[in-house]
Amino acid sequence: MTRSPPTPPPRAIIQAFENCNEEPLTLVVEPWEDAHLVPHLATAGVRYVPRAADADRSTCVVSGNSIALWCDADSYEIDFVYPSAFDRLMWDVCVRGGCCGSIIEDVPTTVDDLLPESGDIAAPEFAMLVCQAEGYLESEAPSEKHILWLKTRFAEYFGLLSVDVRQLRRNLRRPFDDA
Repeated sequence: MTRSPPTPPPRAIIQAFENCNEEPLTLVVEPWEDAHLVPHLATAGVRYVPRAADADRSTCVVSGNSIALWCDADSYEIDFVYPSAFDRLMWDVCVRGGCCGSIIEDVPTTVDDLLPESGDIAAPEFAMLVCQAEGYLESEAPSEKHILWLKTRFAEYFGLLSVDVRQLRRNLRRPFDDA
């Protein structure tokens, strides 16, 4: 008697959509017509098992602030990953403020690289670290207006003028990482 090899379990597909726009993104999962709002800097992951074992015939249509994902599947799951306060702060500091880091002594450097390992960090210290990551030397201080803007952003996103440095972490989780 010959036995055929066991059939492998169906492989799930994960489609991930990150919203880099400031406006919410509408993700519509078809054919169910389920609409999900994806906030600024959040990532939505859609997981499904294609009907056909050998091909995924799903399609995606992008129009303005809307994405329609048609899943060739019987069902789906959705998982959202939301940005941390630090993710939102750093987007603001980089995109709106232009402080994205620089090359210091031939090494790409961002404020993430300069944060202390532990302890509290205050808004003025954070502002100075951002400027240091931009390549300002101690002898060439940035304008008070610039420092005030950075301190204000820090307080806006954390609600405090000082926080434990462990709160200054990016959310690196991907959809379904913990599933």
